[in-house]
Amino acid sequence: DLESMRPASQTAGILTRLLEEHREAMQNIHAFKQTIRELLELCCLRGIIHPLFADHTYREANHFLELLGHLEASLTAGPEPSAK
Repeated sequence: DLESMRPASQTAGILTRLLEEHREAMQNIHAFKQTIRELLELCCLRGIIHPLFADHTYREANHFLELLGHLEASLTAGPEPSAK
């Protein structure tokens, strides 16, 4: 329920700042997971992680970034008109 998450006027920037911080952190994690996946595929990395698991976690990072984008778009679109 995004309407209940909308901040009061005195805290308007809090959600935006929180989303920006999460996006930055998630982009760093995404890049790390992408590097791990690529190194495993090239057999340049030794470890006990299975390449399919590395790919799965990389795709999860993609999905989370996509969800953040949808949330940001929803918050910047403004309040939805109420249904009568």
